[in-house]
Amino acid sequence: MNKKYVFSCAVVLLVVLAASWAMGFFNGKDPAVAELEQFRDATFKKADTMSDDERRSNFEGFREKIQELDEGQRRQFFEASRPMMMQWINQRMDRLFSMEPLEQEKELDRWIDRMEEGRKNREANGGGRRGRDGGEMSQEQRDQRRKERLDRTTPELRAKFDRMKDLINERRAERGLDPIRGGREMFGRPGGPR
Repeated sequence: MNKKYVFSCAVVLLVVLAASWAMGFFNGKDPAVAELEQFRDATFKKADTMSDDERRSNFEGFREKIQELDEGQRRQFFEASRPMMMQWINQRMDRLFSMEPLEQEKELDRWIDRMEEGRKNREANGGGRRGRDGGEMSQEQRDQRRKERLDRTTPELRAKFDRMKDLINERRAERGLDPIRGGREMFGRPGGPR
């Protein structure tokens, strides 16, 4: 065999292996999921300094990338993202709880305004609660998802969610709005309350 041929094959093999490693093929993570995680991490690092328009634009790009994933990839991404999201939510709640009453009221108004904007957008786009397969969720599916969420949280965190929901609903009542039911409405989108 020609030494140049063997050397060329070895170089090509090394390049293919290096590219495969860089794309995540050897760490058990899907390359599309790894790419989305990098996008998520970069977005979270600068989230507090982004304008509402930048945040909304990033969220739209994020949502488009998530829609390109299959169900298994989505599940892998959301499972890997859950600790970061819970930390982010926990920090937002702690920040709100520590505010002076007038400052807290202004912040609650911002959250409520974003919730209402999201609700109007969902209604304009067909609304409804979507299941994992994109169709409407049955009561049984909602109950199962509720149980899964409970299993992934601590009693302390659930107490914070309840306190947060109470604060939001008290302010919504003062503004003449219907109460919310839970966390998805409070934190339903990355571009939501911060």
